[in-house]
Amino acid sequence: MNRFYSLPQPGLVLATLGILALAGTPVLAQQVQMHVDGEYHLDVGSVHNNQVPAHADGYLYLSGSQNGLYFTIDTVVKGTNNHIEGTPTMIFDDGSTLTFYYELRRVIGTILFEGNFVIVDGTGLFEGVSGSGEICYPVDGSGNGPLMMDGVLVW
Repeated sequence: MNRFYSLPQPGLVLATLGILALAGTPVLAQQVQMHVDGEYHLDVGSVHNNQVPAHADGYLYLSGSQNGLYFTIDTVVKGTNNHIEGTPTMIFDDGSTLTFYYELRRVIGTILFEGNFVIVDGTGLFEGVSGSGEICYPVDGSGNGPLMMDGVLVW
């Protein structure tokens, strides 16, 4: 019998899970869907080396809660005609923060930029969080517009 492919004894698995639980180590990560509705404002008059100061605000909604968490962002994004990237930090009313890195590409023939984000840090309510998802916003030259994000947060 090839013991390399055999399943462990059920008692051993349960005992191991019990030891992990007693040690305070989480056995399963908590995964929560997130959605962001916001608005961004670019300071298009202050572009320097393809870097643009940006401000955003809006609400982060977590699955299971109808109340959004209000946030603000003040950051600098780097952009060219077809690509935008940045590492903004959402600052929430209670002082918690959520920092993410994102890259967007222009959808051919439109003013819409779409891409992905990855959570890189969090404090307070978001301490120890990771996650990722999709982000998009239109860029029409006015420097203002809606900001939308959908993804998953994992603790």
